[in-house]
Formats: sequence, C-alpha cells, structure tokens
Amino acid sequence: MQWNVWDCPFHLTDVMPRYDAIQSPFTVKVPFVEMAYREEGAVAYLELVICETAMDDESLDPGTHL
Repeated sequence: MQWNVWDCPFHLTDVMPRYDAIQSPFTVKVPFVEMAYREEGAVAYLELVICETAMDDESLDPGTHL
C-alpha cells in the first residue's frame, strides 16, 4: 500500500525500517519555532511552540541550528 503526503511517497509494509533510531530526547530552537521530541516506551511526543518571528531563508539552513 502506498500513499503520498506533500508529494512524498509512503509505503506500508510488514518489515521494520532499518534506520537508526532518533536520539531521544532532543530539541531544536530556531527563530520561528521551538521543537522538543521525546519517547517514553512505544509512545513518541512532539511539542512545537510557534514563535511570532517570521520564517526566512537563513533560519531554514539546517547547518545553522542543529
């Protein structure tokens, strides 16, 4: 089974992905949003705090904030 979200394909399979797990917890802070991710057992939590700052090209540069 396949479906698209924002033109990105997703596939439903019965095989576990072979990717490294996301390090938990972690946070990302950029001028327009603060994001906090954590896992507790099999439950993942993603908290977003939207700031009143406009999003610009510099704030989207992945090497600037991670």
